[in-house]
Amino acid sequence: MDTALPVAPENTLPEMHKKRVAWIDGARVVAILLVMQAHTPFCTFFNHDSEAGAVALFFLISGYFTKSTTFGGTLARMGKLIPFYVLWSLYGLIVIRHGFHFSWQEFGVVLRHGKSGAMWFILYLLYFTPMAYIFSKLPGVAKGCIVAGLFICGAIQFSHGRAVHPCAELCFALSIFLLGNMCSHISPATLERTLFPRNPFILAIFPPLVLIGILLYAYWHLSVIPSWLLLIPAMWSMLGLAYSIEQFFPHFGMKLAAMGTAVVFIYAIHAPTQRVLIGMYLRLTGTMPPHFISALFILLVFAGGYFFYTLMQGRSKLLDRLLFAR
Repeated sequence: MDTALPVAPENTLPEMHKKRVAWIDGARVVAILLVMQAHTPFCTFFNHDSEAGAVALFFLISGYFTKSTTFGGTLARMGKLIPFYVLWSLYGLIVIRHGFHFSWQEFGVVLRHGKSGAMWFILYLLYFTPMAYIFSKLPGVAKGCIVAGLFICGAIQFSHGRAVHPCAELCFALSIFLLGNMCSHISPATLERTLFPRNPFILAIFPPLVLIGILLYAYWHLSVIPSWLLLIPAMWSMLGLAYSIEQFFPHFGMKLAAMGTAVVFIYAIHAPTQRVLIGMYLRLTGTMPPHFISALFILLVFAGGYFFYTLMQGRSKLLDRLLFAR
């Protein structure tokens, strides 16, 4: 029996996605939705175990695509991150911390520590990018030892989705980032053959079941298994889910991949915007929103962020229909 997986024709991918990896972009969408639910104040569906796996996936993907082997390329990558970090830190500072008031002193603290919304992730990338340049010059054995050492140091103090000590959190995130960087020379096609089963039935069923199991474990706040042990299967299941969607539902997979290109923008705006929506609901009703309202806020922020991202990119079909409909 032929068990070959259906593959979407190459010409079905839009021009802007030819240099991107659709299933990786799709996995970003799954991950950002988990991060958004964890950052919804007082309304999280799961504990930080679910968020930790999603954030780890972002570091893994970022490390994989950090391929600059020259000092100039490293500076260029940091030059793209710095304006983004400053701009959205300012947005988060004004909206979250001071209710549309501004303080230069507080802004300096935010920039140094990444405490505006969820911008610590971008700050860590600024730290890790030059480290990746040095890391790329090392032999393979040294790379493996460094990644293993950092992972162990982080895992020792990792509990309930968060590191007890900030240095442990930094070590853990850096180990995942460098692990992705170690794999940066491997082509996406080779990764597909290595990571995912070729049996269509197993590919369609197993990754979603693994992810659901981890989320249920997080929902019940169990602590029998150390949460850091769940990170690798959590990352694999999110990647596998996006890959199976691309294989079996190529049209929806392309839509998901297109949304994945806007994830960094959505990440930057989601925490401040969600807090504003929840604050408005609290003032209107006097109570915190229930879970289903919180879920609606998450979907609203995600959809709005994607719309404005496509608007800035000049690709908004909705705007074209509104402005140019005859």
